[in-house]
Amino acid sequence: MILKTKIDKKLSAFKVFLFLIILYVLVSVFFPWKSKLTTYSIDKNEHYYNNIFCDSLGGKIETKHYYKYNTKQSFVKIDCETENYVYEGGLDKRSSLDSVQQVKFFSILTGKKPAIVIYDTDGEFGKYEYRIKQVAKSLGVKFILEKQ
Repeated sequence: MILKTKIDKKLSAFKVFLFLIILYVLVSVFFPWKSKLTTYSIDKNEHYYNNIFCDSLGGKIETKHYYKYNTKQSFVKIDCETENYVYEGGLDKRSSLDSVQQVKFFSILTGKKPAIVIYDTDGEFGKYEYRIKQVAKSLGVKFILEKQ
């Protein structure tokens, strides 16, 4: 008698479980979930790469340096600054062509050695990397190509 009661309880539990599975399948088929999954994308821009690069050196990111010209004052932000170097970082795009001028000016302001970091986003040593490297070499600026 006790054995039969236990079997009946287990059978009843199994029937409920089976019913719930069938109900779930039917509801899923006829009323599909409209999931609102939130996706986050990381914008891998120049700032993103500069942070990773500078952190790896233990440097300071976007340090401000003031300078005077005529009777006015302005400032520049250096992408990465360490004890001996100032770094200007840029993507492998046309917009990075002014990196040489910027880092040379940073070097003058701080008395530190200049270096350019170009972040290779397309896996190709292209025309902008080539141009920047050649000018950097001629001016004694360290050139670093960071491949992703």
